[in-house]
Amino acid sequence: MARYSIPTKARLPSSLRVDASNPAVVKSLNRLSRESLISLALDWLDDESLPNSIPYIERRDEDDDEENDDLYPPCQTIDELQQLYFDMQQQKGSKRDVVSRIVEGDWRLGLTLFQLAMADMAYFEQNPTSQKWSAYQILPLKQPSQDAGEDQ
Repeated sequence: MARYSIPTKARLPSSLRVDASNPAVVKSLNRLSRESLISLALDWLDDESLPNSIPYIERRDEDDDEENDDLYPPCQTIDELQQLYFDMQQQKGSKRDVVSRIVEGDWRLGLTLFQLAMADMAYFEQNPTSQKWSAYQILPLKQPSQDAGEDQ
């Protein structure tokens, strides 16, 4: 079924998900440092932020013994996921691993607009000079006066 886009002036909800494979999502996350990414993921898992940034959690029945071939097997609880990111803080690793874990693992269904806004704000906090602007005033050239030529 084809997707339709309908122009609207209404505000987009914070819980609207953007596909994790969207280039804007990947670019937004790749701008951040490894430490910022882990801190951001822990902020998303905080009780206050959780309604707008629900991760992919596996709800496994006790008689369900299927094995997944996922690169990043889903955690079963939020606490387990928080502990995983706390452990990642203590370990060394690459930024690419953290981005991959977020995009292909814990938020594989996509990131919400709330999460993307938090990522942008984390970038601005990490790089405060990234949004400094300079302004110049354009003035008309003054014609040299004849009095200035006589004084020399």
